[in-house]
Amino acid sequence: LLDLEKYQAMRSREGAAPGTIDMELVMTKTMVTKAFDNDMLDGRCLKAFRKVKKMLKAGSNARKRTLSFEEYTALSGGMQRYISPLVEVSFNTGMRGGEMLSLKWSYIDKEKRVIRLPAEVTKEKRAKVVPMNTHVAKVLDSLPRSLTHDFVFTRKGKPLSSKTTIQYGFQTACEKVGIPYGRKT
Repeated sequence: LLDLEKYQAMRSREGAAPGTIDMELVMTKTMVTKAFDNDMLDGRCLKAFRKVKKMLKAGSNARKRTLSFEEYTALSGGMQRYISPLVEVSFNTGMRGGEMLSLKWSYIDKEKRVIRLPAEVTKEKRAKVVPMNTHVAKVLDSLPRSLTHDFVFTRKGKPLSSKTTIQYGFQTACEKVGIPYGRKT
């Protein structure tokens, strides 16, 4: 137990987030449990993992800041063209980055004004239906459709494939209009 607490303190000093440290211990506990189940270790090893306390308190890593409408408007004017439609749809639907990158035209029901996301593209691994407002419908109507793929958000005719690309574009736009960027703001 003492070794695990020392490990937590060391990782914390190194700058690791509490959630990251907890995840590392959970993964290690899983390996130790498997070894115990296969009679490779005795129960004393597992006991320490059951007694160590998590570092992350429930709800303590929740985001505390959202963009105001004024910031969103300023941001819209500062974005590169390929990122602007993606951010506008995201802002109006609440869809996650991975869901946005996976969005295909076949998921969009313009008649019923909904986006039907299959389970394999959602974080929760459950299908969900996302309503579209007038702004989302207008943005989607303005986007060109590719003849070679079904993805909605593209750059130079190819599907956007990296959250890093989106984050870089979003961060650059935030810096350009003077809006703090990141979780620590």
